[in-house]
Amino acid sequence: MNSGGSLIFTNIGPRMIPGSWCSNCNNGGTVVLCTICDVISICTACLDFVGQEETFTCPACFLKVDKFGKYPYTFCAVTSSRQIWPKMIISPLVIISIHLEGMSDIPSLLTYHHIRDWLRGNVVHIDLDFNFDDVPHNDFETRLNNMLDAFDETGEFWEWSQFMVIVTTHSDPTNGFLHIGPNNVGSVPVQEMLEAIFTDRFQTVLCKSKKNVLSLISCGALSSYTESRDQIKTFVDLELFEKVLCFSQPNFQPSATHKFMMDWAVSHFVFERLNISSFLSDHQSLGAHTDIVQFQPGNTTTFRWTHPSIRPFGIGISKQCPGDDCKRLKTRLPKKCKDEAMYTLPEDWDWVDKYKDDQGGAWLFLTKPHVKVTENANKMDVDT
Repeated sequence: MNSGGSLIFTNIGPRMIPGSWCSNCNNGGTVVLCTICDVISICTACLDFVGQEETFTCPACFLKVDKFGKYPYTFCAVTSSRQIWPKMIISPLVIISIHLEGMSDIPSLLTYHHIRDWLRGNVVHIDLDFNFDDVPHNDFETRLNNMLDAFDETGEFWEWSQFMVIVTTHSDPTNGFLHIGPNNVGSVPVQEMLEAIFTDRFQTVLCKSKKNVLSLISCGALSSYTESRDQIKTFVDLELFEKVLCFSQPNFQPSATHKFMMDWAVSHFVFERLNISSFLSDHQSLGAHTDIVQFQPGNTTTFRWTHPSIRPFGIGISKQCPGDDCKRLKTRLPKKCKDEAMYTLPEDWDWVDKYKDDQGGAWLFLTKPHVKVTENANKMDVDT
């Protein structure tokens, strides 16, 4: 391996046997899943099943059937969970950061350290940089194959089959192409970049799971130009990833995604909540910075944050009154002026959750099915 490139495995033990664990006591006894909802679980140290594990009904499902009935099981401890005993899975996870040489991979590292305790050590972080403009110095293909060796039948991580991949690079603001070398050296269409990274051998490894996710961390031109978007759609249709996420902000700040990436990993791989809308309400700061563009086989969904005074119905407004005679700045207690503007919910958009008029704002979403491309125009498409 050439000294110019990096390939770093981080796996801090000890690991635990894959399976699930109790969200109430964090360890306890054997975890049993509700046979009705297949979501809520609890262990034998928290609840006495009296030999009825195979027909276990969680409290929520029991109350739906018999609101005032006698619950057939006995609680052994006071609950400490705020999420009502969701099933928590500790199947091994591989987090792979593939980034332009010299760029930071902090989101993936923070995600690794955050989720390690959740997964009881069943997680490995892999750092791999690229510089396709200087192959002799940074032989990405050789180091990629060295990484994939770990997932062969004789490799250390052969049985690990879930992947969270984060690709970080710059994008050309004029066309959405991705940079292949540091200091804005060269750029290629996203399709060429993805083909160079996700080789046939890599694709074979990814086919182990249907839950893989990919985040393309780059400025918004990547997901705003029609050509780039269509190439991402084509890649998504390979079904290597359950979803691919991009961000729309032209001057994107990766640091804004840190908390989001950590929460996404826990929600997706630990709680098996595959819909990102389940935790979007906690990420108004990210929403104030950028839309989230989600690519899945067959459709693309854009998530946009909205706030009654800052971004009504997802439309950004100036902090200064546009009236010629006013020009006042927005204050906490605004005074009414002559100029007024009315905003309505954009066509085809809908609420992620029922809207609440609070300081946190809310999220909108727009889903569009993928259609066959008939034109090769590389135009901006800022709304979808």
